[in-house]
Amino acid sequence: MNSTTRVKKRLFSVLMSGALVAGMFPALGMPAASAATVNTVYAAAYMGAKTTAGTTLPASVDVGGQSALVNWSIGEDTFDVPYDTVTVNGTANGGPVVANVEVIPPADSPLVYFVDSHL
Repeated sequence: MNSTTRVKKRLFSVLMSGALVAGMFPALGMPAASAATVNTVYAAAYMGAKTTAGTTLPASVDVGGQSALVNWSIGEDTFDVPYDTVTVNGTANGGPVVANVEVIPPADSPLVYFVDSHL
């Protein structure tokens, strides 16, 4: 391989490396875009609960530094399977809110112990 070809290949490699590094930085003057963030809540619910009264779902969440009321979507059979983790969706200030809810036995059958282990 002659020296001219080697120089061309090295120059090409340097230019491509520079382009890759430059691609990591946002272009100046471009508007910043961001997606709406989803608030995630962790709660518990008694088996058979039909409303938020039998749950620890909050009535409001913090959205943008301000408290916003949450409208939870709870179905008739959402909390029918004991010891299951259920995803409950809601909205606050027009944005999505998601809750991961652990279903526990009903209040009239108190829980003696609960072990959540993953292998």
